[in-house]
Amino acid sequence: MKENIGVVVVISVIFLHFGEVDSKSVHLVPSPKAQVEEGNELSLHCSYDGNSPDFINWYLNDDTVGLVIEASSCNYLIIPGQYEIDRYVVSCHETKFTLSITSISKNKDNNATWKCDTTVIGMQPPQKASTTIVVIDAGTSGQLLQTIIAIVSVLLPVAIIVFIAVAVYRKRKKWFTDCVKNRANNDHNLEQMCMQEQVTHKGDKHQEQTDLLGVWRSGNSQI
Repeated sequence: MKENIGVVVVISVIFLHFGEVDSKSVHLVPSPKAQVEEGNELSLHCSYDGNSPDFINWYLNDDTVGLVIEASSCNYLIIPGQYEIDRYVVSCHETKFTLSITSISKNKDNNATWKCDTTVIGMQPPQKASTTIVVIDAGTSGQLLQTIIAIVSVLLPVAIIVFIAVAVYRKRKKWFTDCVKNRANNDHNLEQMCMQEQVTHKGDKHQEQTDLLGVWRSGNSQI
């Protein structure tokens, strides 16, 4: 009888030993790197291949377990002092276990490495799946937009002035060219006459352009 009990114990030990080889493949999404603004929400999905585990373990920055989920009930236990976040939302769906976290705080390295694995009673947990979350300053995108707006507000008036100057120059050049073409070819005072008319024409148009520029400026001041 004692010999039979010994055989059963040996067989059980052998079964448990080789059962450890049947470790599950664990996947963590996002992987291998994600980026999130400080204070925003981030969802991590830990899934596995194989039979249902008893527990899903979450780690942050080191190998100390910070949160444990019971697979059968989706109840979870937080180990104090391991997480630099304010709120947790745990959800379970078949083989995918999601940990949603908010109000993420930056550490000195501006990133956090998250890991997860599964535990089956009587077996060793498989190799951890990990991902690095890069936490950036909140409002970085807003600051970039403000910088772009400031640059545009400075360059836009300059571009308008340059556009007006180029348009006026081209118009004067065209007028002088037309004047020369329309004069008789045998007129020796041709160039002087056109230049004199251009000066007179310039004086007439200068007042008109000044009036238009004043209207444009007054309109902008009202805006």
